[in-house]
Amino acid sequence: MFETLMVATDGSHAAEKAVEYAVAFAKDRDSRLIICTVTSERMVRLQSSEPNPPDVDISLQDAGDRISTEALARAEKVAQAAGVNYELDEIYGKNVAAAIAKEAVAVGADHIVIGSTGQTQLATCVLGSVAQNVVHYAHCPVTVVR
Repeated sequence: MFETLMVATDGSHAAEKAVEYAVAFAKDRDSRLIICTVTSERMVRLQSSEPNPPDVDISLQDAGDRISTEALARAEKVAQAAGVNYELDEIYGKNVAAAIAKEAVAVGADHIVIGSTGQTQLATCVLGSVAQNVVHYAHCPVTVVR
């Protein structure tokens, strides 16, 4: 059971806790771990309104790619340190939750792990809870990490 576990990260504190949880879960069960991140223009636009925005002289897509790359690199270090079998997966989509659920099907994940809150509280207010929507869209069990 739980042969393939997928964890979604956006680099937020909650997402990094979800990565730690997923890595430990995968290690305990000798599961394959897919570490994914979703880049969407809407997410980047909301993040750039924060007090410390990404570089403003780069495109929204480049800013989103940078955020995704950094989040995946941090997650990869955790997975490497634990010695789990992992793969990195970068997804593009306007609806982050739907993209995560769709990718879980595509990679054969039988369990999804996600942080309870994302990059910004503003994003949660405007877009709704990504975690809640992943639970709604997912075809498999979802663990929401606080």
